[in-house]
Amino acid sequence: MKNAPNLKHLPDDKNEEAVIFAGANAWILSKDYASNNKTGDTIPPITLGVRQLAELETLNVIDNGRKFARVYRSGKISQDRLTMLARKLAAEGVKSVQLYSEAGEMLEDWTGQLPAMKEQWESENLPALHHLGDGTAIDGGELEALQELNEIYTHVLAFGDHHVASMRANPVTGETHTFQTLNSFRNNFLDTRRIANRRLGEAWLQWPGHAKKLAGVGFYPNPDLCPEGVYNLFNGLAVEPESGDCSPYLDHLRTVICAGNEEAYQYLVGWLAHLFQKPQEKPSVAVVMKSIEGTGKGTMVKPIIEALGMYGVQVNGPGQIAGRFNGTIANKLFVFVDEAELTDPRASDRLKAIISEPTINLERKGKDPEPMPNYARFVFASNHDRVIRAGMRERRYLVLEPDGSKAQEKGYFDRLHQWIKENGSAKLLAWLLDYDLGNFDPRRPPVTSALVEEKLASLPPAYQYIYSEIWSGNPFNGQANVTAAELVNRFMLWCETQGEDIKEAAARSAIGKVMSRLGLAVMGRSGRGIGKHYEMPLLVDLQERFAGLIGEDAGIVFN
Repeated sequence: MKNAPNLKHLPDDKNEEAVIFAGANAWILSKDYASNNKTGDTIPPITLGVRQLAELETLNVIDNGRKFARVYRSGKISQDRLTMLARKLAAEGVKSVQLYSEAGEMLEDWTGQLPAMKEQWESENLPALHHLGDGTAIDGGELEALQELNEIYTHVLAFGDHHVASMRANPVTGETHTFQTLNSFRNNFLDTRRIANRRLGEAWLQWPGHAKKLAGVGFYPNPDLCPEGVYNLFNGLAVEPESGDCSPYLDHLRTVICAGNEEAYQYLVGWLAHLFQKPQEKPSVAVVMKSIEGTGKGTMVKPIIEALGMYGVQVNGPGQIAGRFNGTIANKLFVFVDEAELTDPRASDRLKAIISEPTINLERKGKDPEPMPNYARFVFASNHDRVIRAGMRERRYLVLEPDGSKAQEKGYFDRLHQWIKENGSAKLLAWLLDYDLGNFDPRRPPVTSALVEEKLASLPPAYQYIYSEIWSGNPFNGQANVTAAELVNRFMLWCETQGEDIKEAAARSAIGKVMSRLGLAVMGRSGRGIGKHYEMPLLVDLQERFAGLIGEDAGIVFN
């Protein structure tokens, strides 16, 4: 088994107490303890953050023979993880353990429970560990060889068959999950020592103690929610939080990415904090950035992806996530789509479902689909004027138009990139984990002028024509009454100037529907007076009616 962080720094004297910080804020609090504790203790505490707690079963948390330990509850940690930690300490022979709050107040004394925990652990594990499944005995050295494989491999049931899961190096994300068939796994050990006259891979599969999760695979960024027996594709974040200055990054968000829009900035930082504090709660809102090149859209997401490691990904264009084989977004918390073009109806509908649906089917070529929770948040970036196909009542997007005034300022971006290089992702993670989400509603992004522009650009032709008339300030040449025939003719001429080909019957139907939705009924009769016509209200009334169709305020739509 691998060792917990800082385990190697424990003093040789086994009578000296081990200090352990466990919980979501363990890294921040342990660093503060190491530099500010009043006892003069210079030994860094054992630190069990989210990642270490998720793999607690396969982690050495204390050295053998250590007699005393003190555990600090450091932020959020489930009772299940605390119990497992206590059992691990008991199994290693610790005689006295107390649980303390962050403030140093003793919460529980586990000392009296340790003997029973140790006895239970040994009765459940030791007899089976020294034999293979068919009863063949193995010695201590062979047992150690099998235990070492548990640090790397897990036997899982996934995609309709048995596999062995492990992590492999990835040049982009650092590491990624890989799934081998059982035969492929056995072939990893053709040239290694044998265990009980069996090849190492075969012996491991037959050993009762081999790591296995046969209830399927899942993605649970909150490990407490992962069902027993399910292989969790979430192993923790790639960096640990570190206190520090985040003003270069936050200033970039406020002044450039949000172009000084304070309401948009407050939502964006809340959205990012929500990603790390409540990763299992999908907000169903995506962020869209559209601007000229060089405004730092990619720089904005860089520390986020660094902090997430293999759970954040950047792709070019929507094809990789909107296609059938969607392994790109499986077990992801954050997806940055650069060079996004989301106006195609089919791709747009597919992406809207991915943005909001709580589950997806993970499909790999040649494998059965595997249902997965969908926790992915999306950021789309584009240099085009139009990026999304927005519905009239669209609320899935925070659409931003970053300020381009810094695009050519090399010094500005040099400072920002230097901050990122100096552990910016760890500092940002600490800041976001500490951000107050008390009044934040992730499903209610502010309406920006950029979103209204996208809505207007996505309107059907008849709506766009009526909008152009109202926008002119003198709709229908100021006529109080406009005949239905004239309205249809004007619409068809407008379509011609826009390169649209439309038949008279279709034009009549489309315009009639728009006028009806505006609350303007057809007046008169054919062959009498001016015939069928519409009585036009005042300009302000028309503006309010049209803005209401797309769910916005007239002041925003016609500003």
